[in-house]
Amino acid sequence: MSFRSLIVGALLLLLVVSGNSQEKPLFVVLKDKKWGFMDREGKIVIPFQFEYELPFSEGLAQITAGGGQDRNIGFIDLHGAPVIPPKYYEAGNFSEGLAPVAFKTGKTRPCVDCSTYNWNMLWGFIDKTGHLAIGARFRNAREFHDGLAAVQDDSGRWGFVDPSGAVVIPFSFDYATYFSDGLAPVMKKERWGYIDKNGQWAVQPRFTGARGFHEGNAIAKTGGKFDRRECGLPCPLPSGGNWGALDRKTLTITSVRAEIIFHDFSEGMLSWYADPNHCGYLDAHGTAVIPAQWSGCADFSEGLARVETSHETYYIDSGGKKIISSPTREAWDFHNGLAQVGQWWEDDISTIRESWCGRRGRCPRRRKFENDLPVTYGTATRRLGTVPSVSVS
Repeated sequence: MSFRSLIVGALLLLLVVSGNSQEKPLFVVLKDKKWGFMDREGKIVIPFQFEYELPFSEGLAQITAGGGQDRNIGFIDLHGAPVIPPKYYEAGNFSEGLAPVAFKTGKTRPCVDCSTYNWNMLWGFIDKTGHLAIGARFRNAREFHDGLAAVQDDSGRWGFVDPSGAVVIPFSFDYATYFSDGLAPVMKKERWGYIDKNGQWAVQPRFTGARGFHEGNAIAKTGGKFDRRECGLPCPLPSGGNWGALDRKTLTITSVRAEIIFHDFSEGMLSWYADPNHCGYLDAHGTAVIPAQWSGCADFSEGLARVETSHETYYIDSGGKKIISSPTREAWDFHNGLAQVGQWWEDDISTIRESWCGRRGRCPRRRKFENDLPVTYGTATRRLGTVPSVSVS
């Protein structure tokens, strides 16, 4: 699994997962360059009709009409009915009842230097009726988490607003992410630290890389290459330095011997690279519970993690035992009982081959899909049974 595959995998995850465990799980599928949704049984429940889609979040999913500078983003409900008309140039997912949306201006241009976030758009927030709940007055905006959302002003500084649009943490940071467990990693003068909801430093900015809290821990490091993974691709790899796991309760850091850490804790495990070519898994104490032995390691999801050697991709359990072999090198995490396998990214988004495999490792038979590209949808198996064949030809 190359570093590029790890990054693309993170992007692909956004495409295939229902946004809330209480919603009916739907999976994004593509045919004739149009996107639709299938359910877990393989039934197409929202027909192929959209230029582009993202997963459901709080009952609504993004859809795109048009492309490039002429694109417009709107939202549909779980039945595929339009709820919010396509009229936004960019948008995030709904979180805590609001979604960030952007409007074009006369100066809007495609992203060239993504690290600047200066695309000359105006960002605000809409509610689920499409009402502009927070006016479009920001250079950039992130989704709400723990009651606050990071936003950027015209000077390029970041701060936080509450759901009323009031600025509750002033614009004083070079970059800001999101709150989790009451703290948010923010950057100032090329050092990361953590602030509380009053904007006060809970952990002073001393890290060259810092992530949000997951399962009671946050990954941070000192020294090495400065972590700009949030800047937009391509970014320098956050290699070298001294890595650690920051405990949320005590705010003390446990040293982790690693060359690179791409991910966060998931199901009590953390994937880590002992050197650029070998990865394994650590527990919350920094102990190597599964030794570094693969060229690529993804997060644990639903009890399994996908790993890659020089010649194959497969899924392991928490003991490191091989459970399922993937029929292709490209494979993704399990969600709602299914995992997507197959290549979806080559030169552009129209070059796609994919299938859905179940927990027992059964995958669909080959079908023609997306022009003459071999694509697979069909017989897959989830935890409690066999998923019928999906007809997309």
